Amino acid sequence: MTIEDKANEIAAHMVKNGEDKNIVSSPMLIIAIISILIELFKLWKSCNKTPKDALQEIHSPGIIVRWMVRRTVRKVLDDEEMEKKYAAKIAQAIMSVKVNDEVEMAKLFSQV
Repeated sequence: MTIEDKANEIAAHMVKNGEDKNIVSSPMLIIAIISILIELFKLWKSCNKTPKDALQEIHSPGIIVRWMVRRTVRKVLDDEEMEKKYAAKIAQAIMSVKVNDEVEMAKLFSQV
């Protein structure tokens, strides 16, 4: 699985939860989601987290991990209108669409 595949999975989750398919599947939003995922993986790597550690954090996120995801989403979107409309929805989708196993997480880690 690639980071792009995971971004498309997140977008599909947002559509399933009632977002407009034309907006969510736009290249601009997909690129933003990819950028968010890359930033999250860079952050985990900078904290010397292994794929196993990151997998555990994403499967049972504490307040720090949820804050980290929301902060990264806001940082990447960097547009007040986009942030108001989509930041919370993207953060929720990222927390809902989980990586299945350590092998998949290691593949995603290796792409950053």
